[in-house]
Amino acid sequence: ALGLENFKSIYFNEINSTITLENPNIEKISGIYINDSDFSDLTVFILCTYTKKKSLLDYLNNHIREKTKFTQKELLTIIKILIEIAFKMKLKNIIYRNFSLQNIYFIVEDNYISLCLRNFYFSSTYKPTQTFKGLTGNLWYLAPEVLKENSYDY
Repeated sequence: ALGLENFKSIYFNEINSTITLENPNIEKISGIYINDSDFSDLTVFILCTYTKKKSLLDYLNNHIREKTKFTQKELLTIIKILIEIAFKMKLKNIIYRNFSLQNIYFIVEDNYISLCLRNFYFSSTYKPTQTFKGLTGNLWYLAPEVLKENSYDY
């Protein structure tokens, strides 16, 4: 069972990583509310800015239903932004450990569409020599070394 300390760590990781990265392609936290008056029933609300959004999985399923494909320009834009996000995380010594099509989403505001990453609760800051071990993230997107429970780094 996850104890209270694990939940505090998850919330801290989410908040710390999101604030540290402060990037238009990272979901923004607009407020945090913690009700810890009863330690047996800790409640944490992380408030994010409301936008119309669809995940990359939603778009992929839509293409499958309509028997269409992403254009080369759309794919190159998605890949470029994801590489930029990964590079910025590496510069800030943040390991994400939660990539999935559900955590990559498009924000639609007026006629502007941008790509964002969300759900940083499995993220951690790391030292360049540090290694990690253990299962985190979505089962369908785990790297082989994570599934084998080998140690891994950024």
